Amino acid sequence: MVYRFGVLALALTCVWCTGLARAQVTQLDPEPRHPVEGALAYYGVDDPISSLDLVLGALAARYVWSPRYALVAFMGAAFLASSPQGAPVDHAFRPANPELMLWYLSPLSGPELSVRAGFGLAAPLTWIERGPDARLHRTALANAAGLDGLRRMWRWAPSCTSVVAAAEIDAELHEVLLLHGELWSALLVPSHHEFLRKRIGLVMPVQLAPIVRVGPLHAGPRLNAVLMPSQSLDAAQLSIEPFAALHVGRVFGEVAVTVNVDEPLAGKRGAGVWALHLRGGGEL
Repeated sequence: MVYRFGVLALALTCVWCTGLARAQVTQLDPEPRHPVEGALAYYGVDDPISSLDLVLGALAARYVWSPRYALVAFMGAAFLASSPQGAPVDHAFRPANPELMLWYLSPLSGPELSVRAGFGLAAPLTWIERGPDARLHRTALANAAGLDGLRRMWRWAPSCTSVVAAAEIDAELHEVLLLHGELWSALLVPSHHEFLRKRIGLVMPVQLAPIVRVGPLHAGPRLNAVLMPSQSLDAAQLSIEPFAALHVGRVFGEVAVTVNVDEPLAGKRGAGVWALHLRGGGEL
């Protein structure tokens, strides 16, 4: 328990050093701004059999080429501490698969509407080492993928190159009501020694988020559905992510909680994965 509070304290310290909340790094703007976003996520389990603490760190940045085009890069890492009851604590570190996306702002966009499309790749940086650490690596990556309801699971897929396409929309329906929607898809192509052993996977995350805006405060639920048609069982994952964000000038601050509401990450047979998110950043 002491170790868990230490992890939480470290996470809180790091996120406030990184910045204040979430910057929409994919949302293009006619003004050439360059957002940078830092994020931390935490998940922990403490039961009579074992304990587990997982912290994810991520950094995303956007470079604007023109009012229509921008590059968005993502990188991250997972830090795991796991211990069977009464045994010494084992640690594991796994990098995420870095992702690079090219985004295009549609001419349909205007002051109250942003429509954009993206295409990119995630490189196969992370893997599961053979030997005594394989279990820890597998646990770290599997849980890391679940902390956002599998929405960006390809970033934590071991030995996989992913081809990613996306479409997003942001609309101002009223002075106090905004709407965010997105549809992503990713082809997970096995790489390295897994090339001939696994088949290509397909993941299609969908999100709808009604957002209430009162001054600098933005709040609402993100409703997520992840379709996995290449899976024979548990081919969909649903989750909800209530959040509250504070926007002050060009600085953003957000706290959110991801709750998975069905199998494979919840339910009677699910792993019961949830996550606390702290995000921070700003525009340069």
